[in-house]
Amino acid sequence: MLVAAATRRIDPHAGRLLRIILDLVDAPWDLPVSGHFYGTDVYARVVAPSRGADCTETLVAFKDQYLALLAEDAAGFVRRVGDEGGGAFEVRLIFVCEFPNRTLAKCFV
Repeated sequence: MLVAAATRRIDPHAGRLLRIILDLVDAPWDLPVSGHFYGTDVYARVVAPSRGADCTETLVAFKDQYLALLAEDAAGFVRRVGDEGGGAFEVRLIFVCEFPNRTLAKCFV
């Protein structure tokens, strides 16, 4: 659901990058935020040969800009929390629970 939202809000490349980030984050989903992950870890996964067709040339070429877009997006799924290691980020896991509720509330209001 979060990947589909990022795809609709930005574009399919941002959705692919968010999928990579969610695969990278290893945290219990009952926490409000994930542990920190670093831009260099994300970049390594984007350019890894094992990613195959999941990463287009556009995503590989503009991976840092797409990560910045996700971090600056008003939805707030990804938040920048530091500058070390290509930037430190976290995923706001609370949106996994809140996002569907907010969407349903907008449908009824």
